[in-house]
Amino acid sequence: MPAYTYRIPPQQPRHFAAPVLVATSPASPPPTHVVTGQGFFAVIAPVAVKVELAGSLAVYGTGQGFPTRYFGLGNVTWASLNGPIRNTYLEHQTELVICPFANPAFLYYSIAYGLTATITELLVP
Repeated sequence: MPAYTYRIPPQQPRHFAAPVLVATSPASPPPTHVVTGQGFFAVIAPVAVKVELAGSLAVYGTGQGFPTRYFGLGNVTWASLNGPIRNTYLEHQTELVICPFANPAFLYYSIAYGLTATITELLVP
Protein backbone atom coordinates (compact mmCIF):
# COMPACT_ATOMS: atom_id res chain seq x y z
CA MET A 1 0.00 0.00 0.00
CA PRO A 2 1.51 3.36 -0.95
CA ALA A 3 2.20 6.01 1.67
CA TYR A 4 0.14 9.20 1.47
CA THR A 5 0.93 12.85 1.98
CA TYR A 6 -1.16 15.98 1.79
CA ARG A 7 -0.83 18.49 -1.02
CA ILE A 8 -2.20 22.01 -0.58
CA PRO A 9 -3.44 23.51 -3.87
CA PRO A 10 -1.13 26.49 -4.57
CA GLN A 11 -3.90 28.87 -5.72
CA GLN A 12 -5.62 28.91 -2.31
CA PRO A 13 -4.45 30.35 1.02
CA ARG A 14 -3.10 27.60 3.26
CA HIS A 15 -5.71 27.91 6.01
CA PHE A 16 -8.63 27.69 3.53
CA ALA A 17 -7.22 24.96 1.29
CA ALA A 18 -8.75 21.52 1.19
CA PRO A 19 -5.95 18.93 1.52
CA VAL A 20 -5.70 16.39 -1.29
CA LEU A 21 -4.28 12.89 -0.76
CA VAL A 22 -1.51 11.96 -3.17
CA ALA A 23 0.61 8.81 -3.33
CA THR A 24 4.34 9.14 -2.69
CA SER A 25 7.18 7.02 -3.91
CA PRO A 26 7.59 3.79 -1.93
CA ALA A 27 11.32 4.53 -1.88
CA SER A 28 10.73 7.56 0.34
CA PRO A 29 8.14 6.70 3.00
CA PRO A 30 7.07 9.57 5.25
CA PRO A 31 8.71 9.81 8.69
CA THR A 32 6.84 7.72 11.28
CA HIS A 33 7.22 7.84 15.08
CA VAL A 34 5.86 5.21 17.49
CA VAL A 35 5.47 6.85 20.92
CA THR A 36 3.97 6.36 24.38
CA GLY A 37 3.74 8.67 27.38
CA GLN A 38 5.02 12.22 27.00
CA GLY A 39 7.78 13.83 24.98
CA PHE A 40 8.61 15.55 21.72
CA PHE A 41 10.50 15.05 18.48
CA ALA A 42 11.79 17.21 15.64
CA VAL A 43 9.67 17.23 12.48
CA ILE A 44 10.60 17.73 8.82
CA ALA A 45 8.19 20.59 8.00
CA PRO A 46 4.98 18.57 7.60
CA VAL A 47 1.64 20.17 6.75
CA ALA A 48 -0.10 17.64 9.03
CA VAL A 49 0.37 14.46 11.01
CA LYS A 50 -1.77 11.33 11.13
CA VAL A 51 -2.11 9.97 14.66
CA GLU A 52 -3.20 6.34 15.03
CA LEU A 53 -3.85 5.09 18.57
CA ALA A 54 -3.56 1.45 19.59
CA GLY A 55 -4.30 -0.11 22.94
CA SER A 56 -7.24 -0.40 25.29
CA LEU A 57 -9.54 2.41 24.14
CA ALA A 58 -12.56 0.81 25.86
CA VAL A 59 -11.51 2.15 29.28
CA TYR A 60 -11.86 5.79 28.15
CA GLY A 61 -15.11 7.74 28.14
CA THR A 62 -17.00 8.10 24.87
CA GLY A 63 -19.45 10.57 23.39
CA GLN A 64 -22.38 9.89 21.12
CA GLY A 65 -22.05 9.76 17.37
CA PHE A 66 -20.01 8.12 14.68
CA PRO A 67 -17.08 7.84 14.53
CA THR A 68 -16.73 7.21 18.25
CA ARG A 69 -15.44 10.24 20.12
CA TYR A 70 -13.21 9.45 23.11
CA PHE A 71 -12.22 11.63 26.06
CA GLY A 72 -8.82 11.75 27.74
CA LEU A 73 -6.74 10.06 25.03
CA GLY A 74 -4.03 12.72 25.06
CA ASN A 75 -2.91 15.61 22.87
CA VAL A 76 -0.32 16.81 20.38
CA THR A 77 1.13 20.31 20.24
CA TRP A 78 2.81 21.97 17.27
CA ALA A 79 5.84 24.08 18.19
CA SER A 80 8.23 26.46 16.48
CA LEU A 81 11.77 27.21 17.61
CA ASN A 82 10.22 29.88 19.88
CA GLY A 83 7.91 27.46 21.72
CA PRO A 84 4.50 25.77 21.57
CA ILE A 85 1.92 27.25 19.19
CA ARG A 86 -1.21 25.08 18.90
CA ASN A 87 -2.50 22.23 21.07
CA THR A 88 -4.97 19.63 19.73
CA TYR A 89 -6.76 17.11 21.93
CA LEU A 90 -7.04 13.62 20.45
CA GLU A 91 -10.65 12.41 20.24
CA HIS A 92 -10.58 9.55 17.69
CA GLN A 93 -8.65 6.33 17.20
CA THR A 94 -7.21 7.70 13.93
CA GLU A 95 -6.97 11.46 13.58
CA LEU A 96 -5.52 14.01 11.19
CA VAL A 97 -3.93 17.03 12.90
CA ILE A 98 -3.21 19.89 10.50
CA CYS A 99 -0.37 22.29 11.28
CA PRO A 100 -1.63 25.88 11.63
CA PHE A 101 1.62 27.56 10.51
CA ALA A 102 4.53 27.09 8.11
CA ASN A 103 7.74 25.26 9.03
CA PRO A 104 7.06 23.71 12.43
CA ALA A 105 10.17 22.53 14.27
CA PHE A 106 8.78 20.13 16.91
CA LEU A 107 5.74 18.08 17.79
CA TYR A 108 5.07 17.59 21.50
CA TYR A 109 2.82 14.71 22.54
CA SER A 110 1.12 13.40 25.63
CA ILE A 111 -0.50 9.99 25.15
CA ALA A 112 -2.75 8.43 27.81
CA TYR A 113 -1.55 5.46 29.85
CA GLY A 114 -1.96 2.11 28.08
CA LEU A 115 -2.02 3.58 24.58
CA THR A 116 0.61 3.66 21.84
CA ALA A 117 0.50 6.31 19.13
CA THR A 118 1.89 5.93 15.63
CA ILE A 119 2.47 9.45 14.34
CA THR A 120 3.11 9.81 10.59
CA GLU A 121 4.33 13.12 9.19
CA LEU A 122 2.41 14.13 6.06
CA LEU A 123 4.79 16.09 3.85
CA VAL A 124 4.24 18.20 0.73
CA PRO A 125 5.27 16.09 -2.28
